[in-house]
Amino acid sequence: TLLLYTDGLVEKRGEPFDTGLVALSEAVATAPRDLHAMCDHVVATLLDGPIEDDVAVLALRPISLAGPTLRLREPAVPAHQLPDAS
Repeated sequence: TLLLYTDGLVEKRGEPFDTGLVALSEAVATAPRDLHAMCDHVVATLLDGPIEDDVAVLALRPISLAGPTLRLREPAVPAHQLPDAS
């Protein structure tokens, strides 16, 4: 899962930046697997007081369009020669 967020989610005045990142890491670790529920959980966990900055959260997860496994076999011989660059 790729989680994108703006700095307003993790930055709070008077607190070290690392504190917000640790809180984010803990919130993601305890979040539901469903992407919508994950975003809701992260926002609810980290924004427990007044919001001082804009906040955006986006969670993405790749899905396979080819089924569980995609296997391609091609010979290791080029089909044609590239033109000489000289």
